[in-house]
Amino acid sequence: MPLIEISGYGFSAEQKRNISREVVDVISKISGKDKKLFVVVFRDIKSEDWAMAGE
Repeated sequence: MPLIEISGYGFSAEQKRNISREVVDVISKISGKDKKLFVVVFRDIKSEDWAMAGE
């Protein structure tokens, strides 16, 4: 079973559904695997738990 993990923050439930649908469509087409096999996991990271450019 292909597992796709997406980390980030600030996505609404609707955005997560749309992102999941689009990502699975693309990877399914490229890999030739059935969309029904894919699992997408969203990991919400609080903004204070990450830094960009050392900031």
